[in-house]
Amino acid sequence: MKRTLTFLIESHLDQRDYIRFGIEYLTSRYIVQILDCTHFVYPKIPEQLDTTLDSGYQYTFISSSKELSNIDPVGIGGIVIDVLGESISGNLVRRHLLKRGGLRVVLRLGKLHFTSVPLLERLSGLLQKACRPDFIFRLLQQVIMVTKRKFVPVRPIDIIVHGGAASIGISANLEINAHSFDYDRWRSLTISKKANQGRYALFLDEDIVYHPDYARFGIKHGVTEGTYYTAMNRFFDDYQQYTGIPVYIAVHPRSQYLKRPHLWGNRKLLHGEAPEAVSGASHIFIHFSTAISFAILSNKPITHLISNEIMKSFMGRQIIGISQFLNTTLLNIDYELDRNVTLKLNQIDIAQYRVYKNLYIKTDDSVEAPLWEIIADTVDRKMAKTA
Repeated sequence: MKRTLTFLIESHLDQRDYIRFGIEYLTSRYIVQILDCTHFVYPKIPEQLDTTLDSGYQYTFISSSKELSNIDPVGIGGIVIDVLGESISGNLVRRHLLKRGGLRVVLRLGKLHFTSVPLLERLSGLLQKACRPDFIFRLLQQVIMVTKRKFVPVRPIDIIVHGGAASIGISANLEINAHSFDYDRWRSLTISKKANQGRYALFLDEDIVYHPDYARFGIKHGVTEGTYYTAMNRFFDDYQQYTGIPVYIAVHPRSQYLKRPHLWGNRKLLHGEAPEAVSGASHIFIHFSTAISFAILSNKPITHLISNEIMKSFMGRQIIGISQFLNTTLLNIDYELDRNVTLKLNQIDIAQYRVYKNLYIKTDDSVEAPLWEIIADTVDRKMAKTA
């Protein structure tokens, strides 16, 4: 008899996520159910966010405590893939689902090189938030919730899956050194698709103006539509004029460019094919996206892009930090592109690419096998020992 495997998620799944989470493969081994807690953990997130659902899977939305109480705990034989972030609401879900036992599996995959914020700046930010009435209200809500639960601890992590050495160090009964979601996707490319054809340059878009994570985390948009797209298109026009190489856009999978077709002008937009597009590109332009893994794995030259607007946002420091770490070129799109600069954009620091791969994509000592096969085999062995 198949065991039940439950995903706890806090972001609506699209088709890419079904692939990344190995849903099709896992259904051959388990009864898979998906509990979407997005609106429970982030009650202010817009309801109209698009969601692509496959009717063949048990997909359930949890948006209130009442709906959560109607979900049966998994029990001793159940498996929970915990993709919830750390929050009071997320802990309520964990406590309910695991209160009768079950195996808690946490994924530490898809990390990016992160530049820490100086202590004084963090304190300043907290003081500014503390002066806002909505912050005080949310804080009181959380205190009440914690007090009501009498500080009941969350079920400890049974298995933690590392997608790179940077995540190692979190305590769990069993640790798996594996790799990121993107590594599986890259491995699946044929040799011909990995060949450098060099007929175009590629921008790895992250929908920096309208990304839904801004609503999820209550973050102010770092840039404005008119200023950002005007500067980006002008920059790419200059690059194309100086090099004769067109720039394609690998659009973010959650973006809604079909509703805003004018934003990228006449540029070719590539949907859902970032790894294939990277493999055929001569150069990669990027801000701060996990899709950089494909460029690292394919040893592509990378240029990080900033703007005056971006530098005023939370992303500015992160873009500069990852550029310095990888020793890539950093350009400001608000300034005219120098023709001579375009001739120097193909330099690659292979040593730093290798360091990045070990830290954030795949540890040097991890096995070469599909991610969910590694996880499922480990889970089954663990469950067999405790049966």
